[in-house]
Amino acid sequence: MSQIKSNETGEHKNIHQPRYCLFFDNHTMPAIPDVGKNFDVEAFTDRIKDCGVDYLIFSIRCNQGMAYYDTKMGIKHPSLEYDLLGRLAKSCQQKEIALLAYFHAGLSSAEGLQHRDWTTLSFDGWEYREPRFTPYVRTMCYNSPYRDHLIGMIEEVAGNYPVSGIFIDGLQDFGCICPICVKEMKERGVDYSNREEVGKFSHFSIHRLAEDIAGALEVINPDFLLYFKGVPFEQQPGLSNHMVSVHLPSTLGEGGYEILPVYASYLRTLSDLPVMNMTARFYDWGDFGGLRPEAALKSELLYGLANGMRPNVGGHFHPRGDLNNAVFDRIEKIYKELQTMEPWFEDAKNITEIAVVSTLPVLNENNSGQLKAAVRMLGELKQQFDVVTTFSDWSKYKVLVIPDDVTFDAEVTRRVKEHLAAGKAVISSGSSGL
Repeated sequence: MSQIKSNETGEHKNIHQPRYCLFFDNHTMPAIPDVGKNFDVEAFTDRIKDCGVDYLIFSIRCNQGMAYYDTKMGIKHPSLEYDLLGRLAKSCQQKEIALLAYFHAGLSSAEGLQHRDWTTLSFDGWEYREPRFTPYVRTMCYNSPYRDHLIGMIEEVAGNYPVSGIFIDGLQDFGCICPICVKEMKERGVDYSNREEVGKFSHFSIHRLAEDIAGALEVINPDFLLYFKGVPFEQQPGLSNHMVSVHLPSTLGEGGYEILPVYASYLRTLSDLPVMNMTARFYDWGDFGGLRPEAALKSELLYGLANGMRPNVGGHFHPRGDLNNAVFDRIEKIYKELQTMEPWFEDAKNITEIAVVSTLPVLNENNSGQLKAAVRMLGELKQQFDVVTTFSDWSKYKVLVIPDDVTFDAEVTRRVKEHLAAGKAVISSGSSGL
């Protein structure tokens, strides 16, 4: 078991370093029958082991609010007749597969239905949200009693099952103006009638919840793997001990598969934490039968490895637990080929002299055609480059590329002047800097 840096101070801990990974979503409505009925856990983990996988993320409390273990605090799926997590965790432990228990933090539909005071009130005064016929109809307030309930369930799993870590999903900015949030905003002098100020308070609430979860897990096991999806990448060091770059179909709001080159070139400028390159075998959400071509998956995983990112393929766990052998066959073939190339990827570092400058809102919203285009052009020219923001160090680069729509605030202006004073070059296009 190798070590990774656990926080921004550089402290080393005996934490498993992920190498080849799989991710299984498992969001199952309470009306679905026969959950886990056909699940052969040993066959499942054998297939995972055959792929050379050492890191597995599996949904334990889903966005429907259903738990897949014998919980004393939450709502166990009504048609699940045994402790699915218990069987899976034991099998993974025996086969030396690091299992991360997945919790969806922003959504918990069934719990929100039982406890309406745990849900958010939108800035426009709506308790139910659009689209109505999705789990997003009810979103959870991070400052309500839900926060202690969520932390309690995480502690319940971390303290009672041989898991290697926790993956927290869905820490999204829902802009809540419920009485609890408004009371605290008043105390902090936040204008709760201002949408932008409410958004800032929401981001504060997300980060505070992540800190509290990390603190609770530190007490149970300081060597847990931990990641908070929804916390901005720039705030991950010090909270998470590895990064996860998620690029999924654009219908899921993840920027599309084509966002990979942007993330690959950016995340390495923030810290030296390991980065997981999470693509998916499906074409769209809820796609149980689709399987993307081998060439598409392999090219994305190779690109990630060439940029210092470890492979991770996501998919859906069938509610009955049926094995999708076609998916395992494809992943096993690709992973075994990639594993023969390890001498070229192991501990490799990208040597870059060009930086593509972006601003944080553009990068995080994944909607900058200019940024994607600049990254694609440099990639097709076979140039080594990084994407940088003001959270990155610019001092090592010989050339700054500033594409089309970058507004120069005081900090960007200072950095560009410093770069030019050192006799270095700038390529600025469109209205950038004007």
